[in-house]
Amino acid sequence: MFTTLELPDLRGCLPISICDLSRITLLVGKNGVGKTRVLDAVRSENVVALDNIEHGVHHTGMVEMWRHWLSLACGHDLQIFATTHSWECIVAFATALDGQPPGSGVVIRLECEPGWEHMGAVVIDQEKLPYVVRDCIEIR
Repeated sequence: MFTTLELPDLRGCLPISICDLSRITLLVGKNGVGKTRVLDAVRSENVVALDNIEHGVHHTGMVEMWRHWLSLACGHDLQIFATTHSWECIVAFATALDGQPPGSGVVIRLECEPGWEHMGAVVIDQEKLPYVVRDCIEIR
């Protein structure tokens, strides 16, 4: 299972170092910041990479979708990386993580600004995520 990820400067994207990866890692950030690049880098056996996981799922079914992925990940020793632009998907992820063992899920916000030498990765762990959702802190 990946716990950290180091990506060099590839395809015009800045290098990035991401720590604290989890059983399920949800990647958020602006378009073009490198979310798909991370998905490409982690593709391997026992890893599921899902781009725009919210597509085709009604917001009322997202909590159940996340519970299903959590069950699959734990039951089959999988690590899941997914991307989203949906606030409802983030809220559903937080809801599904409630009561799960520590390390079950994390949200990582990728960011990059002009002039930066490296991309940034803001980790929102399972303990902090409910506060982000409660206070409607914009992380996308």
